[in-house]
Amino acid sequence: MEHLVFLKEIELNNAVLILGLEGYADAGGAASFTLNYLRKKLGAECIAMISHVALQDYTVHRPITLIEGGLVKAVHPPLSKIYYAKSGENWVVLVQGPEPNFGWFQYIKYILDLYSKVKASKIFTLGGFVDWVKTPKVSAVVSKEELKKAVLEAEISLIDYEGPCSLYTALIYECANRGIDAISLWYHVPFKDYTILKHINMLDFRSTKMLLEKLKALAEIDVDVGDVDDDVKKLNDALAALSRRSVGVSEFEAKRREHGPSYII
Repeated sequence: MEHLVFLKEIELNNAVLILGLEGYADAGGAASFTLNYLRKKLGAECIAMISHVALQDYTVHRPITLIEGGLVKAVHPPLSKIYYAKSGENWVVLVQGPEPNFGWFQYIKYILDLYSKVKASKIFTLGGFVDWVKTPKVSAVVSKEELKKAVLEAEISLIDYEGPCSLYTALIYECANRGIDAISLWYHVPFKDYTILKHINMLDFRSTKMLLEKLKALAEIDVDVGDVDDDVKKLNDALAALSRRSVGVSEFEAKRREHGPSYII
């Protein structure tokens, strides 16, 4: 069975490949929302899928079924959907879906097969984690020493970390071994804000805006990010109102100083 299946034949060149997977490494939902935003604003078309057979825990991400008139017409596993669009003079390829529970290195092989098929020039991954920071920020992991300059010029800090990792870091490591340009962008969600986000059931639109702006700078994507501004304002107002009533702010400050950063990259 082919796991990476193309729905149409395409001829691309110098494409930018961007992954924004749902799951543990998508704190606040900003990474998956950013992919959705880009897909809609660019008018991206679905061109391929990656089947998650043997990659997913079906009690976490259920298979999808089609039932008509009481008859089960189809059952298929979770998928990564792949879209493409033109942005200015550049092609953009977007990968959306759940982060696999199993078979990470097999999934990475599918992504690198896709990279070769669309003749991509660079890979970007988008992820987020909860951190003991006061305000949101974006940091990065890169596959090559030469990529550091562009990242720093975009006012993105480089990460120092040792501990458990995500699929993204395993992908960046494999890209480094193959000489592929790859940048993993990570947004830091302040712990005190994350607890409020869960309570009010809102996405972290501030991080979405930051990710979009950094992507525009690094990947040279021509896309208007202004549509997020109203959502950012609503979120800031809600966070400000609830933070003023929160008795845990001073406790958060104490723990932030005590623990420092704690995350999985």
